[in-house]
Amino acid sequence: MNCKAPKEVVDDNYCFTFFENGPFKSDTLPYIYRWDFGDGEQAAGLEADHCFPGPGNYHINLNVVDTLLNEELFSVASYNLKLEQTSQIWFEIPDTISTHQPINLNAEPRKMENLTPEPVFWWDFGDGETRFGRNIDYQYKAAGEYQLVCSTNLADGRTVCFFRNITVIDSQED
Repeated sequence: MNCKAPKEVVDDNYCFTFFENGPFKSDTLPYIYRWDFGDGEQAAGLEADHCFPGPGNYHINLNVVDTLLNEELFSVASYNLKLEQTSQIWFEIPDTISTHQPINLNAEPRKMENLTPEPVFWWDFGDGETRFGRNIDYQYKAAGEYQLVCSTNLADGRTVCFFRNITVIDSQED
């Protein structure tokens, strides 16, 4: 499989810090700021950390709430947030393994368009070994730094390639 410029596999992160400069701050008034993240979760304060459950469209609101009446007084901010999955061949590997330690690789196309009906996945382990298949078991024989690449052909003939780096340490086996 000819792979000239593989892209690094990315871990989709749906966690964010939300913040707003509120129109007023007071320790004596019975008002709080309440975030509504559009996924059933809420948080209080002008700044809030939140992790969404996954890709989707979320409507975010920040409201001023009267804590005595538990009523929303007015909206400070309101916007839509669209979270998408990255288009890639997803696979997981540990950062570091020992020589002769088995790893199981599973190619999972995510958000990829124009795939062939039954895609073939090619693996280049960076140590001179290559294999094909969706699920592969592999063991590195020598210590070193390797770039593990998984690729497939699209229906239009283009090749897409994705990589992760792995460090292999000597297992001290004789």
